[in-house]
Amino acid sequence: MAEWAKLTDKFAAQLKKYQLICFYCGSVLDDGTVNAKCKVNNVQAVPDDFKGYTQEVPAKSYHGNVRHYFAKPREELFRTYYDPEAKDKIAFKTPFHITIELILSKLRKFISDNRVDLHKVFLDHDKNKLGTVNSIIFSFIAFEILRLDQGEITQLSRFLDPAGTNSINYIELEKLIADPKYFESIPIREFGANE
Repeated sequence: MAEWAKLTDKFAAQLKKYQLICFYCGSVLDDGTVNAKCKVNNVQAVPDDFKGYTQEVPAKSYHGNVRHYFAKPREELFRTYYDPEAKDKIAFKTPFHITIELILSKLRKFISDNRVDLHKVFLDHDKNKLGTVNSIIFSFIAFEILRLDQGEITQLSRFLDPAGTNSINYIELEKLIADPKYFESIPIREFGANE
């Protein structure tokens, strides 16, 4: 777990430097993605309503070549992230889904270090045992037990409940915490309209 914490710290530091993401899929430019195939850029025609994730738009001839197109993210996809480990609480902006990855990494470390049985915690508050809790209960658990700050709770709630239904699926959160690769299978969600 110590190696995971080191990796998370290194990842956060790298975000401060690069902050370039793929127009098609939103993947961050790093050693693992720079030469990897883009899973989304695999069709010649990009839908007219697809805005992409970057300020810069690639030429139409680039569509469908299964390569990433890295550029600066659109401004509405940025969120301010305060580095909790930095003495001066340095703030830097990251694309929203990367902020979620940072919050999940923090949760993984906290749960491991404190041996929190996340399923039991949520199950104790899930009256109907359906795998969901309302946003008030989720905020209570996230703040009092998981020690997230209000900004992190708000962003994680928006991610887990993008439609604003006031119902948080904690089973999905458990999967996200148990398997970091599960996050990659979830489509990047738009959040500008909810703010």
